[in-house]
Amino acid sequence: MSADMINDLLEQRNEIQMLKQQVARDSMTELYNHNHFRETLQIEISRAQRYKIPLSLIMADIDNFKSINDTFGHIAGDRVIKTVAGCLRKELRESDRIARYGGDEFAVILPETEINGALMVAERIRKSIEALRINHEGDFVNLTMSFGIFFCLDEKISPDESIKRADSALYQAKKRGRNQCCVFSKN
Repeated sequence: MSADMINDLLEQRNEIQMLKQQVARDSMTELYNHNHFRETLQIEISRAQRYKIPLSLIMADIDNFKSINDTFGHIAGDRVIKTVAGCLRKELRESDRIARYGGDEFAVILPETEINGALMVAERIRKSIEALRINHEGDFVNLTMSFGIFFCLDEKISPDESIKRADSALYQAKKRGRNQCCVFSKN
């Protein structure tokens, strides 16, 4: 092979890698998108089950997001979503997987994290979000988030069921008044 061919192949390989990253990312937040999250969750669940290691999943939702859009406009809503994404990146480990699940909902996969650790992480993020004051055209947008946590160890469970359980805990946090963290319980 000639040096030019090798350089062309390396350049193509780099372009393919860049395209793969673009396809896996949410364009607004640059977090992983819904599809990539689901693929990653399947891999992490399989790994956790095979090696009998803990795995936690957090589903989080911005409280009263519609009222932020209605009061301040959609540009402010976009700024809120981007700010929350930045806060999540700052508060989580590199090994954690953060995704924009949809709209104003986010998902976090915490590999090798037991329930107490996941609850500490969610509470730390909740406090960081609550402390934010987002300036939008001279007005300050205050926000809170609710968190649902599901912990899995030695349980054969599908990604769909994991999401369903974390979502159930999230809805419990909303019912209890928002701006809090709830852990999934079968009871």
